[in-house]
Amino acid sequence: MAHRDRQYECIVLGATGYTGKYVCEHIASHLPTDFRWAVAGRSEGKLKQLVDQVRTLNPDRTQPGIETAQLKKHQLVELAKKTAVLISTVGPYHKYGTVVVEACAETGTHYLDCTGEVPWVYDMIHAYDEMAKRTGAIVIPQNGLESAPSDLMCWSLVSHIRQTLGVGTAEVIQTTYDMKAAPSGGTLATILTLFDTYSLSHLEKSGRPWSLSPVKPTQQPPSRPLLEKATGLRTVSDLGTLTDSLQSAADIPIVNRTWGLMDGGRFYGPHFHMTCYSRTRNTLTGLGVHLVMTLGFLAILLPPVRWLLQRFVVQPGQGPTKEEAKNDYVEWRAIAHAEVADPSDPKRAYGRMRFEGSMYLLTGICLAEAAMTIARDRTPAHEIGGGMLTPAMLGAPYLERLQKAGLKTEALARKVALFFDLEHLRFIANCKISINIIGGHINANIFDTAEHPPLRFQTFNPDVHLASHRAQVWSRRNSVFQPALPLCADRRLHHRSKQAVREPLRKQHADEASGAASHHAARYTIHRRKFCIR
Repeated sequence: MAHRDRQYECIVLGATGYTGKYVCEHIASHLPTDFRWAVAGRSEGKLKQLVDQVRTLNPDRTQPGIETAQLKKHQLVELAKKTAVLISTVGPYHKYGTVVVEACAETGTHYLDCTGEVPWVYDMIHAYDEMAKRTGAIVIPQNGLESAPSDLMCWSLVSHIRQTLGVGTAEVIQTTYDMKAAPSGGTLATILTLFDTYSLSHLEKSGRPWSLSPVKPTQQPPSRPLLEKATGLRTVSDLGTLTDSLQSAADIPIVNRTWGLMDGGRFYGPHFHMTCYSRTRNTLTGLGVHLVMTLGFLAILLPPVRWLLQRFVVQPGQGPTKEEAKNDYVEWRAIAHAEVADPSDPKRAYGRMRFEGSMYLLTGICLAEAAMTIARDRTPAHEIGGGMLTPAMLGAPYLERLQKAGLKTEALARKVALFFDLEHLRFIANCKISINIIGGHINANIFDTAEHPPLRFQTFNPDVHLASHRAQVWSRRNSVFQPALPLCADRRLHHRSKQAVREPLRKQHADEASGAASHHAARYTIHRRKFCIR
């Protein structure tokens, strides 16, 4: 039966659970009123209560159907035959998800979930990828907080570089830049039970960066420096001081699978690799995070520790209340380095994603909007024809829907990413700054009244656009031009850029009778207002 002829466009399995309710509420309040959907679970009574609750969000829309099913193969097959897309929020997935994936792959039903259990996803790819390709089922695991945002941001940056520069991407540095959130009981229980289910050898094998990719890179990407391995610390211009990330273990294999699915790695580029971090306030804090994560991982390997944690952590199905989570937020930032032949002429793209609200609301939005995208849009996943895919394979239609639902995103290409202070320097009346924007190049020059040849102190080559076009800032109080000079993350570079202006001016005015001129020529004031060349 064709997908469009099925009874429902989407069924939410596990609808009465903590995450499932968020999915249902978003469908009821934001998806088109003619969207045909149903809720499914074991208890008909709980499902009826849920339907009554979501009816109040939008009484005028088509109300969901109610389908009861146990996690039995024959019941799930019948359930899958009724819908074009099945969303499963029943976890831990390594305990309860395999039979659901099997039913969908067998019946050609598209499937979505929000797992972060890479070992289980590894098993599903090996067991059901070929079956899903034969039946045309689009099966996308890890389509929630893990790993939809990271996968989509990486894809958008790679696509931007490919479209604007015509080259591949060498490295994407992704960071959880800012976050306020608390995990649910289901998330914590899943982490603990993974170690009870899988052997250490399987965890190691499935957790490798390229374990999920259908093709492997011809050459291994450069390894992390020894100091970074020991401390977990890395400093990146525009991102700051970075440390280990909890999301890296889940996100990197999914992103690398997208790399392999996109034209066998050729679209992203043969040298592509991704690194994930979390931003930290300073070196000491970052080192502490690294040590806590390392020791915590070692502790969880011990069965008595896991037993104690399972006795005292929040139970599955529970989590932060809506009131507690209403002020939560998360922001990701990333920098993608284009493949260039000349290292002295770097080209980069900058990406940012931000969501304000519960992380489980974001997961609910991702699942609901992905179902809508699969049911009604045409995406790269449809062109492939099915299989075990990734969130980024839903492409631009999916990202656009998420943007409309509240996920703020941007992707900008830049050769040099610099942040500026508007009044970094002040010059006396006999000097001025001329900043010319020609063909995407910004040339800054110093002139004086004696008509000496211009002193070029810096040349910047941004790639796309100028966020603020006030290249020359005139100070009425001092009757001078006030230029915008770089405030770089690298303090040494910052110092050199100041000295490049200051020292020539000191030299020019050294013979002047008044020492005040030299003093004022080098005088500068730092302000907090910023704009950026991107």
